[in-house]
Amino acid sequence: MSESKENVATFTVKGTVLEIKEPVSGQNSEGKQWSRQEFILDRGIKYDSELCIQLGNAQKIQDAKGIIDKGAIVEVTFSVFSNNWKGQGKWFTNVKYVSATRVQNTI
Repeated sequence: MSESKENVATFTVKGTVLEIKEPVSGQNSEGKQWSRQEFILDRGIKYDSELCIQLGNAQKIQDAKGIIDKGAIVEVTFSVFSNNWKGQGKWFTNVKYVSATRVQNTI
């Protein structure tokens, strides 16, 4: 675990990209555009091997092109955060992409 300039803890994991979801986008209630895309990483361990990682904006989606490809073995740096939905005690946890490097081309 490491911490970036913004004091956000980051983690690194190595695995094989199993699936890349289609990007989704929209507009929030304040009129601001948003986009995100998710991919599934298989960490190659016996239990709970798959991890869904979220590319949180258009720039991250663009940065990941050519690195995050189906079948590629990659090392991904990510952060984990939770949100309390509308303050109602219903929590959602996200694994948010920070960066990645290609370890091996597609298998």
